[in-house]
Amino acid sequence: MAENAAEIVTRAELLEREIKLKEDYNGKLDTVNGKVDRLEEIILPWTQTLKGIEENTRRTADNYEKTNEKQDQILANYHNQNLRIEKLEGATTLKGERIKGKTAIIVASITALGAAGGLIGLFGERLAAAIFGG
Repeated sequence: MAENAAEIVTRAELLEREIKLKEDYNGKLDTVNGKVDRLEEIILPWTQTLKGIEENTRRTADNYEKTNEKQDQILANYHNQNLRIEKLEGATTLKGERIKGKTAIIVASITALGAAGGLIGLFGERLAAAIFGG
């Protein structure tokens, strides 16, 4: 069969080998198709799940943004209210200090008048005699 170091193949052998290669190729192609079908069965449900997760994540992000905006508004209102309360407390404290000051002046005046009256009562006759001569 060997002629000039080349092997001679008959037409029947060539056809037989071609048929065997086609069968082998078709078998491998069927195996790949089966695996692709199984992948579709596995992946398609995951695709729907992932789409749902994506949508939920988007909604969560939107809600988070809205919550942050509302929280910022609440904190701004809280800050403004604290400023107003501090202003009112300051005014009340100032008013209280004024009342305390006025009360202290009145008490001191009454005490001074009482002390002067007491001194006049004790030393009045002697003082009158010394001043008016008597």
